[in-house]
Amino acid sequence: MLSDPQKSVLLLSGALQEDSQDSNLVYLDTTEEIVLDGTNSSSGHCNKSEHVIKGAIGSSGGLIKGRIPFLCGGMRDINITASNDCYVMDNMKPVNFLSKERAYAASVLVNEDRHLWILGCWNRNKYIFKSTEIVSPDDEPIHGPTMPLELVNHCALKLDENTVLVNGGLNSLKPKMAEKRTFEYSFHHGKWSQGPSLNQVHWGHVCGTIVNTADGYKTHLVIGGVDSQTVELMNRKPETETKWIVVKEQQPRKISYPMGVAIDKTFYLFGGRQDLDPIIGATNESWSMECFGTNCTWSQLDHVIMRTPRHGGLALAIPESLSGCDFL
Repeated sequence: MLSDPQKSVLLLSGALQEDSQDSNLVYLDTTEEIVLDGTNSSSGHCNKSEHVIKGAIGSSGGLIKGRIPFLCGGMRDINITASNDCYVMDNMKPVNFLSKERAYAASVLVNEDRHLWILGCWNRNKYIFKSTEIVSPDDEPIHGPTMPLELVNHCALKLDENTVLVNGGLNSLKPKMAEKRTFEYSFHHGKWSQGPSLNQVHWGHVCGTIVNTADGYKTHLVIGGVDSQTVELMNRKPETETKWIVVKEQQPRKISYPMGVAIDKTFYLFGGRQDLDPIIGATNESWSMECFGTNCTWSQLDHVIMRTPRHGGLALAIPESLSGCDFL
């Protein structure tokens, strides 16, 4: 767990669409830091501008031990082949390898943020998998608990330190096979169970957990995705029925494959691809959302113009002690 306040967001990896041809994706090795200051944010970049990490779309990643940006898998060439290599900041050679090529998997930090749990994926043969693995920069990957079904373009979040919830995604490479079901894994009991179903399908979306400003309880969010602006929330209060509720305030635009991160009471949304439009391509817009009960409000961060539009990347919450990208 991070011991100091999270004051900035690190955007890494992803791709920039230069024109209307999918073959002209530019994979981004550069990083960008967005500094947050209360309700205001400012566009920024790493003080040490040489910071890089291997570019890809659909990678999995997290901030290992609260200080090491770590990224695995994803797609890194125009032949749309998935990779199995893992990288840390400023090392363009792999530091580890997954047991399987994985792209568009879900991931979440586990074991007190020492390891990354990567769930499902599709690979270079376009097969979808329900296998999972747990990996870190220093430890060989081990097989994790197998999911109840094959999934890709799904999302994972922590309900608490012992429970992970997997939501949305596709269980085949056809949009009509998008999922409303959710699945919870309990590390305490060592098994999967079905969670509350979503009201609508979500894939290529983001999810996370914020603190609700009405009562201070955790609120879990599932946001947007391909051809969707729907926001759903679930409050985990003892006296409240556990179910997903569609929020009246929709995502401002149809944006798929954005980068999302939750910090305290606010969910931040960066970039993404505007409704899979190959001509418009990636956006550099930034948004924030807070919730009071089931009433949620979006605000565009006018002062945050990402230096490089990107989609399919990662957003990591960075603690104050690392602001300025002083990693490792």
